[in-house]
Amino acid sequence: MECNHIVPEADGGPDTLENCIPLCFDCHAEVGSYNNKHPKGNKITPAELRAHRDRWFEKMKNAAPVHSNEAVLNLDRGLFSKIKERLPFDSLMIHFRDHDYGGSFDSQYHDSLLEFIRWSEDPSIEFLDERMQGAFRSLLSSLHEFRRFWGNRLWLDDNALRVGRRELSIPREWRDGDDAVRNEKRWDEARTTLNKSATEYFESYQSFIKIGRRLLAVE
Repeated sequence: MECNHIVPEADGGPDTLENCIPLCFDCHAEVGSYNNKHPKGNKITPAELRAHRDRWFEKMKNAAPVHSNEAVLNLDRGLFSKIKERLPFDSLMIHFRDHDYGGSFDSQYHDSLLEFIRWSEDPSIEFLDERMQGAFRSLLSSLHEFRRFWGNRLWLDDNALRVGRRELSIPREWRDGDDAVRNEKRWDEARTTLNKSATEYFESYQSFIKIGRRLLAVE
């Protein structure tokens, strides 16, 4: 593939993606070769080139998955299923969509994410289809960012521990300490940051699941 200027630079066309169309070697040679003084061949206008490019981009955007063989497809489907099992929507992921980090919650939700991070570090946990691997990398990136935010803002709740429960929360003293104004600001910042990061992680998960269903043709 070669990149062709839709409006040639010699005619004032800019060196931008909007003025670019990817073409094979033969088509690149044909585009712009029409001679008005000797009208033979195909005369293709810039508007026609842009329309052709945009139609092709849209077609590729909605194209069915392309895998080299059935074995590769089945391997990626298997990994996709394992990820869904480890990040179940109803019993885990919905928590990060709905929970308000102004309150305490069972530590099992974040423990499950830490287990998933450790599991994902296995070098064999990789999609063979690069588009699926790209979506998986985005999911992991969002999760690691979420982990970075909660690492220094959530602690085991002492009151819950006294009655045998493992719950996480933003430290109450951040809100109820001696310096009430400063502590309340710190507590509000932690709550806002965690709620925002949890929502972004959930949205990344949603995107990964939708891409996987489309590319792998699974339920």
